[in-house]
Amino acid sequence: MIVGSGKFRYRVNADWAKLPAGWSFKEVGGVGVDSNDNVYVFNRGEHPMMVFDREGNFLLSWGEGQYPRAHGVHMAPDDTMFLTDDGGHFVRKVTLDGKVLLELGVPGKPAPYMSGEPFHRCTHTALSPQGHIYVSDGYGNSRVHKYTPDGKLLMSWGEPAPVKASSTSSTTSAVTPMVDRRSCDRGSLRPNLPIPCRPSAPGTLPCASGRSSRRDGWRRDHAPPSGWRNRRPARGICSVGAAARG
Repeated sequence: MIVGSGKFRYRVNADWAKLPAGWSFKEVGGVGVDSNDNVYVFNRGEHPMMVFDREGNFLLSWGEGQYPRAHGVHMAPDDTMFLTDDGGHFVRKVTLDGKVLLELGVPGKPAPYMSGEPFHRCTHTALSPQGHIYVSDGYGNSRVHKYTPDGKLLMSWGEPAPVKASSTSSTTSAVTPMVDRRSCDRGSLRPNLPIPCRPSAPGTLPCASGRSSRRDGWRRDHAPPSGWRNRRPARGICSVGAAARG
């Protein structure tokens, strides 16, 4: 089976990952690749992090009993990782062998539902070129939180939408070094495929609604676009440019 389009077309290799006998991913929350092309599969099975070489040979696992529900992986330029666990309500910065360097949130203790405080089922993490940490939050909130590199909360933005049968779901927020922020909505659709977002006017980026085909722009000061309050929870976050691998 071929997936993708244009220059980015790939053949699916369903047997790539050579799991130990009796092991299973169950569900995969996120995947990251280090500078040596080793692949880190953050999953919801009994072995939350499984590591493979580029040929799919199993190397090791770690994190057993420490991650209730894997959700997101962000690989930093220095080969550290940010792991987001929505079931545990926390984000951890870890080394490639799982040593915890920084923890955001209190494992097992979510903020009140839709309170705007971090975290209630946070979903993904991204870095800016300056090392600021952005967390989308997520399933039990409608916020994006910005932290200093050492974990101090600087600001948060976003708020719940009115409850409507036709409301859309804010699913992807991207931290883009060149033009700052963007957020994409696509409604409560599965599988989880992001709606493309492209820079628009200088200093802004569009927010796209998958169901309404609407696009709005975030300003550099993080002020929401008109109508943003009618969006539902931020589902994901990613980075491109200087802070991410090409």
